[in-house]
This record gives sequence, structure tokens and C-alpha cells, in this order.
Amino acid sequence: MWVFFLLFLISGNTQPEETNQFPEILRSFVQEFQKHPSESTVQSFRTKYPSFKTGNCNFEESERFEKVVYLSYKCKEKQWPGFIYLGGGSEFWKDPAAEISFGEILKIGKKVFLEVKPFHEDGFEKNHSEKIAFRQKLIPIQKNIRTITDFSIS
Repeated sequence: MWVFFLLFLISGNTQPEETNQFPEILRSFVQEFQKHPSESTVQSFRTKYPSFKTGNCNFEESERFEKVVYLSYKCKEKQWPGFIYLGGGSEFWKDPAAEISFGEILKIGKKVFLEVKPFHEDGFEKNHSEKIAFRQKLIPIQKNIRTITDFSIS
């Protein structure tokens, strides 16, 4: 009987511990991605964490160009640029309760960006057809890495 009670206590405490460790997990992923941007790194993270909340850390807008929003991930005193949102109609990343997911790897000029998007896009995407038109202007340059050739949205 005591064994089952102890197992219950131990198993019950694993979730909060993982939640408390997630900002560090995300920070480690961001650092690794910036050193070695690859689809396999992103896919591995997406498989384990299809969606996440940023908790005490957050994404901040660093620049906006029409429907393209450039973001940085900020945690404590450290900031990592290199994130992008294609849509412009929402500012979901400002909501700490928003579930976020990573999308495609995009290359603009010589810079590599990781797409940030709401996990449940239906509630946030107002101009879905514009986003589709914008994505159709992406062309492959390497395996699963894309480049933007035209910045205008029709």
C-alpha cells in the first residue's frame, strides 16, 4: 500500500518539474538552432513539444514589414533574434497564455529565421488567404530550408 502511495506522489510531481524546466529546455533549443539551423533540430523539438507556452520568457517584436513580423526570444537578460511571424494580423506572442508552435525554417537573404505561429491558428489567423499567397512565394534552396524571393503580399 505504501509503495503505491509513494509511486503516486513521485509520478504526480514529474509534470510541475518539467514545466519549471521548460524555459531552460527552450533556451537550449534556441541556442542550438542559432548555431546549427536544421530541419532535424526543429522537427525533434516539435515532436516532443508540438505546442508550448513561454512562461516567464516571451517573444518580442523587433521589426515589422507589411505582414512579416520579426521577433526575438527574450528570457531574463538574454535575447535571441531570428524568429518570424508571417501574418501580421495577430500579436498572439504577447499573451503569456497563448500556445505557440514552431513552423518552417525560412531564409531571407543570408539570415535564417524560425517561424513562430499560434498552435491553434484558426483563432488567430484573420487573413489566411494572404498568408497562403505569401508562402507560395517561398522557394526551396536546401533540404527543407526556404528563402523568400518577394516581400510583397498580393
